[in-house]
Amino acid sequence: MALFHLHVTQVKRSAGQSVVTSAAYRAGEKLYSEYYGEVSDYTHKGGVVCTDILLPPQAPNQYQDRATLWNAVEKAERGKKAQLAYSFDIALQNEFSLEENIALARQFVSEQLVGRGMIADFAIHQPDKEDGGIPNPHFHVLCPIRPIEPDGKWGCKQRRRYRLDEDGNRIMGEDGKPLFDAVPTTDWGSPETLEHWREAWAAMVNAKFEEKGLTCRIDHRSYERQGLDLLPTVHEGVAVRQMVCNDFLDRFRCSFRVDFADSGHNKTLPFTFLFDESPVSYTHLHTMSIGILLFAAIFQQKVIRRVVFCTPVSYFRLLIQHPRP
Repeated sequence: MALFHLHVTQVKRSAGQSVVTSAAYRAGEKLYSEYYGEVSDYTHKGGVVCTDILLPPQAPNQYQDRATLWNAVEKAERGKKAQLAYSFDIALQNEFSLEENIALARQFVSEQLVGRGMIADFAIHQPDKEDGGIPNPHFHVLCPIRPIEPDGKWGCKQRRRYRLDEDGNRIMGEDGKPLFDAVPTTDWGSPETLEHWREAWAAMVNAKFEEKGLTCRIDHRSYERQGLDLLPTVHEGVAVRQMVCNDFLDRFRCSFRVDFADSGHNKTLPFTFLFDESPVSYTHLHTMSIGILLFAAIFQQKVIRRVVFCTPVSYFRLLIQHPRP
C-alpha cells in the first residue's frame, strides 16, 4: 500500500537522549559514548538492511566512521539541554524492490540533505512486524544540527542580529548593552524547509510510481489541505499500541543501574512492583521508582551521578544531583 510518512524530530539532551545511542540503535551497531562513558550494543537488533554516512564536501573524511562522527557531535555540544541532531523517519514503498527503495532513499538524502551541507547518517529498515509499527520498509536519518564550516570545523547554530533604529544605529537596552535577536545560521529547522522536504519526497516517490506504470500516488499534504473529509491516522509505535491494548499493568518489573559519584562503581538495584487491588499506570510507576532511588541515595549519604533504568516499553536517562546533608 502506498504510504506517505515523513517525520522529523530532534535528539536532545534535555530529553535524556544520547545521539551515540540513537545512532547505534538505527544502525544496529555497538558504539561507545565518550560523553556518558557507556556502550550501546544493538548488534543483535534485526531488521537493518543497510547503512551509510554521506558527507558534504567540507566535512572531514574521518566522519565516515559512525563512532567518530557522533562522539564529535557530543563533544561539540556542551550544554546540558543541547539539541544534538535531527532525526528523520521516512516510509519507503512496498510497491518498489529493495534496490529501488535503497536508491530512492540515497537520492533523497544526497540531494535534499547533503546538498544543503548536512552530514547524513542513514539506515534502511525492514517493515516493523509488530502492531503499531511502520508497515512499509523505511529509513532513518540522523543529521547533526550544528553545521560544518568550510574549514571542516563545527560552526555556530545561531548568530546575533542586532536591533537597529530608523537611522541604522543599534538600539541599546536599559543595561547599556545593544539589543539583539538570536537567529539560526541555517534554515534546516524552519517549517518552510520541512514542507519542502515533504513535498520533494512525495514528488520523488510519485515519479517512480509513474515510471513503473503504477496508478497509486502519495500526497505530503494533510487531508484538510487536500479537501478530504477524513480523519488522519497517528503513528503510535509498538510500545504505545501495547499500552493501549493492555490498558494498565498489574505487574511491572524495572531494573536500575545507579552510578554513585563517590564510589565510581555501578550498582544494579532490581525492583518488582506487584499491585493486587487497583491498577497503576506507567507514569505512577516511574515516579515511584525515582522516589525510591533518591531516598536510598540520600539515606546512604551518597551523590547520585546518573540513574539509568529500563522498562518494557521505554528507556530513560536521568541526571540527578543531590548534595550531601
